[in-house]
Parts: sequence; structure tokens; C-alpha cells
Amino acid sequence: MMKKKWNFILVLAATGILVLACSKNKDDETPPEETRVPEITNFTPLSQEVGLTVTINGKNFATTTSGNVVQFNGVNASLNSATANQLVAVVPSGDITGKITVTVDGEKATSGQTFTVLTGPSIVLDQTELNLQTLDTATLSIANSSEFEGQTVAWNSDNKASVLVDEEGNLKAVGGGMATITATIGELTATAEITVNAAAFIAGMDNYMAKIWRNNKEYLSLEMGDGDEGEVYELVLADTGDLYAAGYIYDNDQEKSTAAVWKNGELDFSLTAGGDYLESDAHGIYVTKAGDVFVVGSAFDSNLNERLGVLWRNGNVLHTLHEVEGAGGYLRAITVDEDSGTVYATGDENLTAYVLVDGVVEQWSKEGIYSNANDIEVQGGNVYVVGSEGGKGTLWENGNPFELPSENGSYATSIFITESGDQYIGGVQYSQNSSYGSIWENGNEVMLSDTNGVVLESIYVYEGDGEIYYAGWHEIDKVAKFWSRQDSSAIDLAGGEGMNATAYSIVVK
Repeated sequence: MMKKKWNFILVLAATGILVLACSKNKDDETPPEETRVPEITNFTPLSQEVGLTVTINGKNFATTTSGNVVQFNGVNASLNSATANQLVAVVPSGDITGKITVTVDGEKATSGQTFTVLTGPSIVLDQTELNLQTLDTATLSIANSSEFEGQTVAWNSDNKASVLVDEEGNLKAVGGGMATITATIGELTATAEITVNAAAFIAGMDNYMAKIWRNNKEYLSLEMGDGDEGEVYELVLADTGDLYAAGYIYDNDQEKSTAAVWKNGELDFSLTAGGDYLESDAHGIYVTKAGDVFVVGSAFDSNLNERLGVLWRNGNVLHTLHEVEGAGGYLRAITVDEDSGTVYATGDENLTAYVLVDGVVEQWSKEGIYSNANDIEVQGGNVYVVGSEGGKGTLWENGNPFELPSENGSYATSIFITESGDQYIGGVQYSQNSSYGSIWENGNEVMLSDTNGVVLESIYVYEGDGEIYYAGWHEIDKVAKFWSRQDSSAIDLAGGEGMNATAYSIVVK
């Protein structure tokens, strides 16, 4: 028994020594240093000759020159000085136009700006990279313009579908994508890379004022007289970067509405039909590549006591439908075949849908069945019209009707045909107790969320990424809304809480 007791004491003693040793080693440990991640805020100048210096500003640099590895487009550079926030580097020789990097303890920072090496007379732009949103503007200038006094600068964009540039270097973003802007003086050139992020433009009304939103923010409040009210029914973003809107202005003093076309927020045309036409409104607009502005809508004739469809070109009446074949009612949409120049419009009169082709009326719906036509597109020589016939959403292709699947009643409001020929149709379906916004893709219903009680007025497919956008308004809450299929939750633009708002048209570029 005594031997076992001494063995136990020896074990305890050994264990105590081990614990003390471990405790001592733990206390002697030094906390690891935090990893410093360098960042480059900017550098100056943007261009420099070999052998001269460039100052790099940022943070978390090593405070010794040997602790930083600086490279110009991958070529090592020597340092004159180093602090935690600033490095002074000597421009190395070689192919060094590009990004500047700083590496500290294996962590690398890369400049957002591009460095340009000067090897002789050269053009230096004040900016070499810009990130814009559609319809943003900016200006590029020659930073060393004093070296080129009296010489002409030529500016050019290699992608005019995204960025336009004038002779003064003023830029206008007109569509999503990338563009290289080149400044040329004699044989010398310099370039800037421009990225344009696509934007959604939605038009309608907010508390009886004609409005245009860009994405989820108000972009333009359209020109009207004091005390007037107004609404926009369709929006067009032309290749020139001009934003056209068609709708009406209501004069509260005279108690009448007049069709209106706005260009970039300013009133461009007030449209009337002359004679006994007391009131008018504009429902659809198309701007050709040549710059002609076609508008359709309706006017009220006091003699006939009915509304008549009207088509205007550049502010002048081109057709009034009762002068064509006795048709009246509304013209709601218009398009132009840019190849042939044929002008197509669509609408309805006396519960009958029709198409107007260069002024000639064609009836596309069945006789005696209630129908209407709300939108029209032309692609590859084929004409597509959407509306309703017999209480069912309908697509007419070259006059042939196709009923859109729906459980109960429905109607189609808008159509978009992609470059590949896919058909996207927006509209409304009815359930037993309510209605909801709907989309049909190539004739098949696409299930949507967050559209109960919504009138889906317009649909647009952005060809850049294939995303589907749609806009409308809530019938009860009076809230203007828009959606994308990827983010199915509605974005409220305006309305609600006793206010009244609508969204009728959406364009994404």
C-alpha cells in the first residue's frame, strides 16, 4: 500500500511540473501581427516621363522603401521615400503604361487609374476611365492642352450605341455597354474607357403631374402650365439620347385636355386635330432613325360627338380615321418599319380592333365580337398586335389571332419582340375576386409574384442581359410600380396614402 501511495504522489508532482511548464509557455507567446492590406487611393501625375517621379497616395504602406514592391504595369520601380500613406516612385523604363500596384507582405493593391508613360509629345486626358449611367453626361479634356495651342482636337466614340461625344469632348451615355473615346491631334491619340450601366426609365403620373423616373428615383417632372395636370402614356429613348414622352396636359382653367409630346422634359409639340376637335390626347409615339416623330392618340369631335383616332407626324395631322374609312375610336400604338418606311398603327373603334397601314384600315378582329388593340410591333416583315377578343387576351400575328392562355378573362397591354424573335406579352388576368398582372413568354404564362391588383401596362426586355422589366400601377392603392423578373418584388415609385400615381411605359437602355 505504501508503494502505491508514493507512486501516486510522484504522478501528481510530474503533472504539476507539466502544467507549470505549459502555463509558462502560453504566457510567453507573442500575439501575431495583424496583416496590413495596402490600398491605393490615387496617384499623381497620371502621366510622366521615365526617370521622373510619381506620388502614390493610399494607406497601409510599409514605412521603409524596402518593405514595398511597386510595379508599373508589372515592371518594378524604385522608391525615393515611403510613409504609411504615401510613396514616391521613380518611373521605370519599359512597357509600363497600365495599372500601378503596391505589394506589402504579400498583400497587393491595384490602382483604379491607368498610368501613361510619356515618351515624347503626347496627349494627356484628364480622365482615362469613367463609370456612367444611361443619360448621364460628362466631359473629357486635354490635361496638357497648352502644348497644342491652335491645333484641332477630333473626338470619336467606337460604340455610339453606348456613348456619344461631340467636338468639345462632351459625353452622353445613351445605352448600357462599353465605349472607347479617342482624342486625336494630328497623328497623336489618347483614349478613355467608358462603362455605361443600363437604367430603367418609367413614365406615368404622380399626383396628376406627368413624371419620368430613372430606376427608383424621379428623373424628370415634365413641363406644364401653372395649375395644369398631365400624364404620360408612352416613352421612347432615341438613338440620339433624347427622351421623348407622349401623353396629355389638362388645362384646369379651360377644362380640356390637349395631346402633348415632351423632349427631354420640355414641351415639344401640343397636338390638336383642328376644326371642331375640342380635346385630344396622345397614347403612342415612335421616333425614326431619321428623326421623324410619329404620334397616335385621339381627338374629340363636337359635331360627331365621338372620339376619333388621329395620327400625327412631326406635330402635323397625317390621318384622322373617319376620313379614311369611317373608322373612329382610339389609336393606341404606333411603329415604323425602318427598312420599308411603312407606318403601322393600331387601336379600336365600335368594339372592333383594327390596324392602320400607311393610312389604310385593316380589321383584324372577328365581326361582332368585343375586341380592342393596345400595342403593335414589327419585326422581319411580320406585324404583331396584342389586345383582347371576346374577353380573352389575344395576339394577332399578320392578322391571325392566337388566344393567350388564362384561367378566366384577360387582356394584353404590351408586346416586346427580341432580336432573336422571342415574344414577351404583358397584360392582366382576372380571378374570381380580383385581377393581377401577367406575362406570357412565347405564348406560355410566366408566373409572377407581387402583382395582385396590378394593371401591368408595359413590358421591356433588355437585350444586354436578357432581363425582363415591367411596369404598372395598383388599381386600389393607386401606386406606380415596376419590377424585374430577377427581383420579383415590386419597386414603388409614387402614390399611396391618399395620393394617385400611374406607370404606363418602361424603357431599359
